[in-house]
Amino acid sequence: MIKRPQASTSAYDVLRATLVALVPDIDGVSGVVGGMDAITIEELDKDIIEIVVPISVFPNAKVEKIVNKVSSFVEKVVAGTLGMNYIVRVVVLVEDVSE
Repeated sequence: MIKRPQASTSAYDVLRATLVALVPDIDGVSGVVGGMDAITIEELDKDIIEIVVPISVFPNAKVEKIVNKVSSFVEKVVAGTLGMNYIVRVVVLVEDVSE
């Protein structure tokens, strides 16, 4: 019997580090505003992982590009680290500047 691997902190750290490494490809900048701690990864349900990326992490990129690139890359990483049975939801936090 094959058991599905449980999400572990180390797998989330790998995922977070991989996202940070993606920044230059998405944004064209080498630094990360807020660093790895700015990106939160949460297991919402046994099969759903939500990744919240503040827009400030990618200051020069459009939201659509962030979501598309992060989503496609993360799905591959999640499949490699946590297993294929996960649904990944990427949320980009855009600060409200209208106040």
